Amino acid sequence: MGKVIAIVNQKGGVAKTTTAINTGAGLANAGKKVLLIDLDPQGSLTKSLAVDIRQSENTGYELLKGSKTPSEVIRNLPNDYDLIPGDNRLSIIENRAGNDLLKKQLAPIVKAYDYILIDCSPSLGVLTINALTACNEVYIPLQAEYLALAGIAQLLQVVKVVQKDANRNLKVTGVIITMYDRRRRLTGAVEGKLQEMFPEALFATRIRNNVALAEAPIHGQDIFAYDPKSNGAKDYKALVNEIMERGNNNGK
Repeated sequence: MGKVIAIVNQKGGVAKTTTAINTGAGLANAGKKVLLIDLDPQGSLTKSLAVDIRQSENTGYELLKGSKTPSEVIRNLPNDYDLIPGDNRLSIIENRAGNDLLKKQLAPIVKAYDYILIDCSPSLGVLTINALTACNEVYIPLQAEYLALAGIAQLLQVVKVVQKDANRNLKVTGVIITMYDRRRRLTGAVEGKLQEMFPEALFATRIRNNVALAEAPIHGQDIFAYDPKSNGAKDYKALVNEIMERGNNNGK
């Protein structure tokens, strides 16, 4: 059974999509079978990989609506990982009842992948609840700043509700500090607080500020394809190594 990981933070601009793409790409480079799911109506992950969905009826919207199966909406990308694209019609799902739509639809394919990474929207609405219901683990990317700490309590409360009502096995297993700049005085204090809050979940790897990470989506590429020698590529490779090491230590 593969790992299903929701990458969640209701705060925008914390590198959720960047983390989903480049973690997935790094895992694929390491020989893992990877599926990325764009569950954001903005479709940022889909656009970042230059996947054209115009005039397409094979996206996550059709999957959640139940009119298409996973095999009909999965795109096999040349990057050695797969994608279920997203578009603005996903916002319609926010008005539909049912928090387990995604879980039901993914059930037939979970065993086919080592890792399924879900890029969630910057909200705690129905789409994010679907992701939390469908996944085994939660990764939280955030910046080392005070407002990141202030918002994380609300997210953890939602996780607790989903644990109680729909997914008892749900755990926050990864906290990733992104846009890292150790020169900032506040950074050390926030790191210390996160270490207290998440002694086992906080990854040692820090994703540094790196212009190549911002440039890669313009070219429709992950960081490893765009600039494999960049600090961004080095950091995400280190993160992937941590992820796989944790999996090995857990006997998986």
